[in-house]
Amino acid sequence: MSTFRLVAIGLVFAAFASRVAAQELHFVPQELPTIQAAVDVCLPGDTILVSAGTYAEAVVVTGASGLLIQGKGKVVIDPPDDSDALVLVGCTDVTVKRVRAAGAVNGFTLTGCTGGALLKCHAQDLTGSGIVLDDCSGVTVDKCTIEDAAVDGIALGATELLPSFACLVSRNRVYRTGDEGVHVSADDTVVLHNLIVESTGDGIRLETEPPSARNVVDRNKVVRSGGQGIVVQGEDHELHENTVLESTDTGVRAREATNCILEECRVVRCATSGIVVTDGSSLVYVLESVVKDAGENGIEVGSNEAVVGGSRCLGAGHDGYLIAGHYGAYTANIAKGSMSNGFEILGGSNTLMLNIGKCSTDGFDLNDPSIGTNSIDASNHFGTVAP
Repeated sequence: MSTFRLVAIGLVFAAFASRVAAQELHFVPQELPTIQAAVDVCLPGDTILVSAGTYAEAVVVTGASGLLIQGKGKVVIDPPDDSDALVLVGCTDVTVKRVRAAGAVNGFTLTGCTGGALLKCHAQDLTGSGIVLDDCSGVTVDKCTIEDAAVDGIALGATELLPSFACLVSRNRVYRTGDEGVHVSADDTVVLHNLIVESTGDGIRLETEPPSARNVVDRNKVVRSGGQGIVVQGEDHELHENTVLESTDTGVRAREATNCILEECRVVRCATSGIVVTDGSSLVYVLESVVKDAGENGIEVGSNEAVVGGSRCLGAGHDGYLIAGHYGAYTANIAKGSMSNGFEILGGSNTLMLNIGKCSTDGFDLNDPSIGTNSIDASNHFGTVAP
């Protein structure tokens, strides 16, 4: 074997040995007194194991790679003064697991990070937000709990106007926020199976400034939001199987939304209208959704080219369906027990097929006072029709 090859093989083994040696365990406080002290000596691939206790420090991790910070027992970071508890800046594949933040401005702040995760972390009693992701890509936030944050529970790209990309926000619980429960300014991000309870603002908001696109919002539950349950802004979003209970405002609102799908929404006892698609939106699809006991209208559409199909509005406080947009398609929907009209049509050039309206209290199951020409097929079944 040539000398060159022997040297090359030796360098490979040396690099491998160095990499293995770098993957060390650091124990806090047994080996190092603080979490920050452990962070400062870590090399790529290391693990910091933190024993139970309260740590009065503000931890900052910059440029780390492959690091794991894991709490063993109840680990609380309670930073002094007006500081964030744990900050990651420009990190790659850094994971924080079972760590608590209390009494901070923001609990966990990630800026310019790629990959990695916050797993089973807890943030409470904050003057800012629970978890902040700015300019991040591929970060996972899973099974975390946020309580009593003065601003947002989980904020992606909403604080420094630095949108994030391709993140996963899943199975988290957010209680009593001063603003939004989950605030998303991001692209290609999944918001899945979260519970948001008693947010002062909206439960979940997909933002337009900075713009958001192609996000998926699935199987979330929003309870007693002080604002709207879910707000959809931007383009190419998909919402599936989300539930909104007892919101103080609208249940689900699509505003300045383009080519978005709202499918299998369930809205119960919202104070105003159940599902609203505002003027300024286009190509919004409301499919297989249920609105029950809305304070005002069940489903209200002010935009053009909307598609509403297979949905049910039961016991609306005013109209079951208020159709104010143009060129829409309404197929196989049901309005039952509306306090005013079942279907109120104010826009023109809409097509209605296979819809059912019945048991309107103080109006008609179909009322079309519009000046536009609507196509109302014979396949519809309305108990009462306005003259």
